[in-house]
Amino acid sequence: MNAMVDGEPKAKLGPVFWIGWSALIALLGGGYIFGMFYAVTHNLWSPVWGTIVVVVFMVVMFAVAFTPYLLKSRMKGGVKMRPAMRRYTMRFLPAMFIYGLILIPGTSYFVEAKPTGLLAWAIAIAPAIPVLFAIRAVMLYHKEEDDEFLKAMAAQSQLIAMGLTMAVCTVYGFLDLYRLVPHVEAWAVFPLWAVCLCPAQLLTWRRFK
Repeated sequence: MNAMVDGEPKAKLGPVFWIGWSALIALLGGGYIFGMFYAVTHNLWSPVWGTIVVVVFMVVMFAVAFTPYLLKSRMKGGVKMRPAMRRYTMRFLPAMFIYGLILIPGTSYFVEAKPTGLLAWAIAIAPAIPVLFAIRAVMLYHKEEDDEFLKAMAAQSQLIAMGLTMAVCTVYGFLDLYRLVPHVEAWAVFPLWAVCLCPAQLLTWRRFK
């Protein structure tokens, strides 16, 4: 039986859309990581271009992430974004945008100027602050969402993403231990979790549809 909204079938995008949407996000994320790695390893890195690439990438990712909501809002039976999700979005996305703006210039300045003391600590910690706000946004969503079904779907997706992240980190960590792959710092765990959240949401949607 289709879900109903005011007596009409609820807007649905279908499995083909969601598979394509998840594949596009994975492709964008993978292409971004590969491109940044290629630029660094082939001496093509530039703080200015690096910042521009990060900003453009995040804008594109945000646009793709919002596409399902925009499409569903224009379909028959479409519903508006729930208040809890709206607040989550307005907390999470700006935090990630600020993170992208801080990371590249801060890292470049640290490498070139080699600051010490409190300044070094401040530059090192600065990118972590917006990430902490993003994590706070995730936690607050579970507190503020009053629809138990949506809350359960979000929790299921995040647990799957956490499992995928731990699996990738464990396998890659052992490969790194034996120097078989390039070393990746621990700060990459949260971005990896965010990327894993896309296929996790697709799996959850398939289970609860």
